[in-house]
Amino acid sequence: MPSYPFDRHFIDAVNKLSAEKWKFGWDYLLGKDEPLPGLLSDLEVYGFAQDKVREIVKGLKNDSLDNLIQLALSDSHNNSENSPALTVLQHRATKEVFERSKILCFSSEAHERALGLQILMRDTGQIFHSESIEIVLAMLETEIETIVLESLAYALCHLRVQNRSLLLIRLITHLDPTIREAVAFSLAGQNDATAVKGLIALSKDSIAKVRSWAIYGLGAMTTKNTRSIRDALLARVTDGDEEIRLEAINGLAARHDKRVLMALKDALKSDDVKSLSVDAAKEIADPALLPLLLSLKAKAHNQKLLDDAIRACSFRNS
Repeated sequence: MPSYPFDRHFIDAVNKLSAEKWKFGWDYLLGKDEPLPGLLSDLEVYGFAQDKVREIVKGLKNDSLDNLIQLALSDSHNNSENSPALTVLQHRATKEVFERSKILCFSSEAHERALGLQILMRDTGQIFHSESIEIVLAMLETEIETIVLESLAYALCHLRVQNRSLLLIRLITHLDPTIREAVAFSLAGQNDATAVKGLIALSKDSIAKVRSWAIYGLGAMTTKNTRSIRDALLARVTDGDEEIRLEAINGLAARHDKRVLMALKDALKSDDVKSLSVDAAKEIADPALLPLLLSLKAKAHNQKLLDDAIRACSFRNS
């Protein structure tokens, strides 16, 4: 069984930096010709010299296709937070990688089918775009395994499949929340009536991650401004999850729906006022928000954004 050219400590360090600072840490490390200098500097804090990191990164990127697939499958079976081997495969956009991905996609083993799709979601699928879409559409006709359906939903988005809402609508009520989350992610940014209807339904989901993607899709990723969208956003301005509340508030403010003012005032009174709240104030430009905005002058995280919001509300007041 192949093994990584680094230990658990290195993996944990990259994962920690990915969570705290570098959102796509493994991509910055393995997806470029050279690792990102800033990430290399941060890894030094964890005891990994830059030359050593470059050496082990080069070793993994040059590993054989067979070894990388075995490592990625092992990561999948172990439910690893991230898979360095998968990252390498996703960026090694060669004909050989595509052909192996295709074989994986039609394997009898669910983890192999999911891996094949995950490889096609990135550079390989962009280079072999039409062929990759054909594979995804063929798999959708018969697939029933949860781990593969989740990957299919994400693949439809990453491969920019047209009219994907019609293909995903049957999965909106799936019992597994990871699939519903993937569907919400994939529908975000789609403007057709089926997608909007699906996102409104998912905005009421019992799982916060599902609601979060649905509200983000309705509030920020579509330009539609219907009563049903505004009502769905309004229903979430009191959500128990702060991120969802703020996305809903921002979406309503962008649509100049005055019903959001009470929730927005509460957000601006918070001990830790987020940029989304200030941005919402700028969007709705209501003079009633001016005193609250002025009270933030001494503790603003983003002074320019605050000044823009104050200017917008002052202009409407003049």
